[in-house]
Amino acid sequence: MENRTKEQKCRLVPMGDSCWLIQFDQEISPEINVHVHALAAALAQAKHGWLREIVPTYCALAVYYDPMQIDAHDVECYLWAELALLNERGSTMSLTWEVPVLYGGEWGPDLASLALRSGLKTDEVIALHAGRSYHLYMLGFVPGFCYLGKVPSKIAAPRHAKPRKAVPAGSVGIAGEQTGIYPIEAPGGWQIIGRTPVTLYDPRRESPVLMRPGDRVRFRPIDLATYHMLNQKSKSGWQLTPVEGTSNVDSTGHQGRLINHRSRYGASWAPGIRDARRRSHGHLFLASSQSAGRQ
Repeated sequence: MENRTKEQKCRLVPMGDSCWLIQFDQEISPEINVHVHALAAALAQAKHGWLREIVPTYCALAVYYDPMQIDAHDVECYLWAELALLNERGSTMSLTWEVPVLYGGEWGPDLASLALRSGLKTDEVIALHAGRSYHLYMLGFVPGFCYLGKVPSKIAAPRHAKPRKAVPAGSVGIAGEQTGIYPIEAPGGWQIIGRTPVTLYDPRRESPVLMRPGDRVRFRPIDLATYHMLNQKSKSGWQLTPVEGTSNVDSTGHQGRLINHRSRYGASWAPGIRDARRRSHGHLFLASSQSAGRQ
């Protein structure tokens, strides 16, 4: 169940009788993560009735299906076909967000200790953290939690041995080489160095989650007065807007803005996939032979 597509090596691993796990090279890499989310977007847009859930991570994708509607082998063939087409798609487009952060003090209670551990001044930690843009690899463990990476090695720090019972919404933390933003109050063991007044998750919005995997995020240090002003605006419904990229969320949905598929007509099918396509159920490859809805 291992194969090599044009650009990357993958494995398909059965997870029980209703899930396939697609494993790319097991490393934290923006290039690999882009493939994960491009494939997730393609599967989501196909809207197959047998598809139950898609769970993307750093370098793997779990595809849950209804075994009462489709055979496991047909799903496997379909996934190999989508993987073969993955490299024919155009480059993905992402949004870049500039997130205002108030560092230190009660808003970043671990900043001083992290600086001491790193042999740096707090200003140097802030400059390093805010001095680069980060790839958003995935969302979890609570709705909208952003897993970003990688921070400079000088400020990488382990999680707390004993997690806090409640980390405030908007807290910006570091865990290993990752940095992340808590969208809601939740338990957590990350080293908290600051807080943003931006609302990342609001279930009342049409699109509750502000950012999506594949986006780029950079942090902008702000002072206390600016924090309070933006916090007040957030309570009044203000939303952060991206500073770069294309956003057509309202018209086509968030997934649609990220993927710029080339036409699926004329796509070349790898040997074996073509045979699989012939023996598949009629509905199985319908989305792969139609350009509509996949552009």
